[in-house]
Amino acid sequence: MLEMHSSPARVRLMHMQRAVFAECRRVHGDLAHATLVRDVVAKLVESCPGKQKRSILVVVHCVGTSTLVMVRDPQDRDVDIDAVRRTLLEAHAIRWSTMRNGAERTIIFDIDRTSTEAPTARASTTARDRVSPAPRPAADMRR
Repeated sequence: MLEMHSSPARVRLMHMQRAVFAECRRVHGDLAHATLVRDVVAKLVESCPGKQKRSILVVVHCVGTSTLVMVRDPQDRDVDIDAVRRTLLEAHAIRWSTMRNGAERTIIFDIDRTSTEAPTARASTTARDRVSPAPRPAADMRR
């Protein structure tokens, strides 16, 4: 698990990108996945609104077949996330959520490690979208 504070400043952003990439490579070993996670996190941090200097918390936790990421911006005063971040999350995350507490915005998302294509292009994997098999008639259950 990697936890770090970064800022949209170019030098700190480069260090954050290297650390995210190294953590994903260390745990999963997959170059394509590490590159994707690094790029998505960097674009989310770069697109944080406002130009004031602030520290953005980034937590990366590589588990099983996905990587869980949290990005917390302490000065995001927008009611909803902007179109750039929404499009980015919908294109690459298998699931995502956003929370707002006062002036603070937290975005939590999962990126699937088994595939680097956009989840909208492949079959749905969420439990609510799966179709359950039809139950067998009662006569068949007695056997």
